[in-house]
Amino acid sequence: EDDLVEEWIELGNGCICCTVKSDFLQTLEGLMYRRDKFDYILVETTGLADPGPIMSSLWVDEELDSSVFLDSTVTVADATHIREQLRETREGGLPSEAVLQVAYADTILLNKRDLVSEEQLAAAQADIRSVNTDAHLIYTEKSKVDLGLVLDRGLYGAGGAGPRALRPLPEVPAGQPSAVHDLGITNVAVQAGRVDLPKVKDWLEA
Repeated sequence: EDDLVEEWIELGNGCICCTVKSDFLQTLEGLMYRRDKFDYILVETTGLADPGPIMSSLWVDEELDSSVFLDSTVTVADATHIREQLRETREGGLPSEAVLQVAYADTILLNKRDLVSEEQLAAAQADIRSVNTDAHLIYTEKSKVDLGLVLDRGLYGAGGAGPRALRPLPEVPAGQPSAVHDLGITNVAVQAGRVDLPKVKDWLEA
């Protein structure tokens, strides 16, 4: 539509489930002052995010009150790699981010179905079901999906959780921090501005 305006708010140089969690909540609180300007808030994390702390922050932050509520948690799984990703573990035997994201999801898009055989697709589904038996599993190509299947689902309201709320999630060994990520991966955010190309070249070659 001609009058449709999309706005993206990016939280850079940190993890939304730990180091920039407060920025995330402040952003949501700020959006409430413009409540008449939008219908829905979509939060897209990186592939390394632990959904648990993000989901819980929408339940315990008193400033948000009831103006913002968790509607649905969607995970996109790559049919060509998800089996290997679910078998990976992190330092200390912790489950991988892929396991956590599949476990917490209420909707899973098994994407790239056109790039695998029927046997591979069935095997990927079986591995996903070994982690999460209850999520709505949708086969997709290029992540195309009917928005009615992922928005306005109301799964976390008073009557929406149902028996799924009692399903155990992957165990975390005692004493481990609540958000631990693959130590071999880091991120760097660069703010737009004047760039000194010779210095950038020296930095890249260092």
